[in-house]
Amino acid sequence: MPKLFVERDYVDQELAKLRREMSDLKAELLSKLDEQFGNQNPNWNDPMPSKRQLEEEVGISISGSEQSIPVEGSGKDKKGASALVSEEPGDEKDPSEQIVCFDRKSAWSIPLVLSWSHVTDSIFACLLLLLNASMQILFIVILLSPEFLGEDFSEQLESAKEWRRSFAHDYLYVDLAEKSLATKVCDEDGSLIFSTAQVALVGEINSYLALSKFGEEAFQLPSFQPGVLLSVLCILLWNICVFKELRSIWYVLKGILLGSAWSKARLSQSNSVQELWQLSWQRGFVMSCVCLGRICVACALLISGCIWLGHTTSITELMLNSVALESVLHVDEFIFSALVPTNLQQKIQILQPVKIKKSRRSPRLENVVLFSVLSAALVLPYLLILAPLRETMLQVKYELCGGQQQFAMGFKDGIVREFATQPAESNITANRYIERAVQEKVFPEDFPVKLAAPAVEPDISRMRSMLNQEYVDWKREYAECPPDSDGSSMADFLAAAAFEVGHTGNRSCEALKTYCSDSDNFDFDTSMRLYSTAATWLRFACPRACGCTDPNSSPVFRTPRHGCRRSCIQQRYGFSMFSGSPSFGRLPSFPAACKDTPPGRAWRHFWGNAAFMSAAHLNSAVAYESESFRSLVGAAMEVGCPILTVAPTDYGGNLVCRGTIYNLPLAWWCPETCGCASSGNAERDRFCFGYDYCPMHVLETDTNAAWEFIRKYDILKILMNPELIPYSL
Repeated sequence: MPKLFVERDYVDQELAKLRREMSDLKAELLSKLDEQFGNQNPNWNDPMPSKRQLEEEVGISISGSEQSIPVEGSGKDKKGASALVSEEPGDEKDPSEQIVCFDRKSAWSIPLVLSWSHVTDSIFACLLLLLNASMQILFIVILLSPEFLGEDFSEQLESAKEWRRSFAHDYLYVDLAEKSLATKVCDEDGSLIFSTAQVALVGEINSYLALSKFGEEAFQLPSFQPGVLLSVLCILLWNICVFKELRSIWYVLKGILLGSAWSKARLSQSNSVQELWQLSWQRGFVMSCVCLGRICVACALLISGCIWLGHTTSITELMLNSVALESVLHVDEFIFSALVPTNLQQKIQILQPVKIKKSRRSPRLENVVLFSVLSAALVLPYLLILAPLRETMLQVKYELCGGQQQFAMGFKDGIVREFATQPAESNITANRYIERAVQEKVFPEDFPVKLAAPAVEPDISRMRSMLNQEYVDWKREYAECPPDSDGSSMADFLAAAAFEVGHTGNRSCEALKTYCSDSDNFDFDTSMRLYSTAATWLRFACPRACGCTDPNSSPVFRTPRHGCRRSCIQQRYGFSMFSGSPSFGRLPSFPAACKDTPPGRAWRHFWGNAAFMSAAHLNSAVAYESESFRSLVGAAMEVGCPILTVAPTDYGGNLVCRGTIYNLPLAWWCPETCGCASSGNAERDRFCFGYDYCPMHVLETDTNAAWEFIRKYDILKILMNPELIPYSL
């Protein structure tokens, strides 16, 4: 709104200045007249001469407060210019009075100038007055409507709880960097295509309350909260704008009801003619009703504006919303400047101030009221709107990002599986093979040395089908155990393994075989889960270099699940089901006799890695770190197979002799201790195959009997598919 009233001190100063100027001008004029006519007429300074005599001698016409002063010229053709000298009583400042000005740029002042002499203008002005009121009322209705305010922020609390328990830890949304959806959202990851609304919500809360993404500061309110502070300032600014409107309305009411305007108001017109008109009681009543309506509209705007600004959680929108609200108060000014007829505009703009009597108690009471209003504008919005909003925001963020984030779960057939994911600060994304492959394909000129070698698929359906299978089934056409890759037939697996371990030189099986079972390759994450993707790819591409065919190599991860093909494991028995293989048709027989082998490199590698991995996989971190477990491992490395009589099972209850999906059966190294020749079945014990996980050994004199035994118990089915061994995991 434009400024409706001039400050009283300013008005008093200007009036005093004007009086001094008029007094000086009057004294100067009288002095000049005295010099010009005093010598010619000795009675000039005599106050007793009549008015007519002075008019004849001086040549000026004195009428009330107007003195017409002639302008000298030649001959008798002298034209006069008139100057007004105010000599009205009451021009001196009265300290007991207060001057109030009407609003001269507002459509709300239209009732003051309506008249029957300009009926058309008056009717149109009344319509504009109704338009002004209607627009502001409609703005209020819209501001208070639930469609405009939106849902209350407290409703985000239930949505956050539902999202956290339904999607945040679903294993389907774990990305290539092995980060859960909850971790990505709380990190405000802009690359997400899921849960973008939650990302925006977390970003708004962090910006509003100045919270960090992770750590202890993520849920602790800092002393400086930019969103809360800016909301307080914007709401205070809006309150001041409305208080200014209310104060101007109050002054108008005082001017109408208590001031001289009730008896008369003065409209200054051209040609120095003063027109006096009476402010009738009807006009005063209408203007009073308009002022009461303005008070209702202003109060409604005050409340609706505070609610709207308090519900604005985006700090970038707070300032824009406060400016937009202020423009609603300018509607009457816009209508006045754009639509009010010129005749009425001029009448409103020349409305003279009115005087009202001052009250002795008014200044003190005014100070108390203004201080109370300012305090309420600061305290009430904070206590009623902003403080509850802040607490709700903190609760919503806790539901979205509180507690443990580094895990994902899946559910199938009544069983819940848990997978430990990476934290947000993990830099595993900097070394992802598929991301490097995408970058090399998108910007080939930026990567002169190509580290990725993706296999090109001609059909998307075939690609989807293969990606849904175990990678060991990708190349089923290799029914035999292929020779180690030279870098071409298995280039994709070799490239992935080399990239994983950071080897950018010669990508061949010979150059990379040191990574097949190196314990340093195993990556311990926060849940003590142990794995090596590089070694898995190498065992698939380089089965011989990685020991998949060697009966004396480490049993750790030499299983089909972890890269060693079934056809390669068969060669540990010295036979093959592939017709083109030299071992085709041979009798399956483990090369070692049915005797326990002393502790060797393979035995020590198992106890140094696989046992720890098994305990970690079963979340037995306490047992893994216990002194008793370490003592057991140390004894196993020294004693050898007899340790299995003391500790026949691992911490998951699995028979160590049987093996797991992570390692081959230890019965292949300890057939005597594992009872392969003492199961009680003489026919099976004869061939050291008392149990399905035992290493079958056939003497040269028992060839025919061995074939009969194989056909009777369908031994080839087990030897062709080692995964048929009933692991108890």
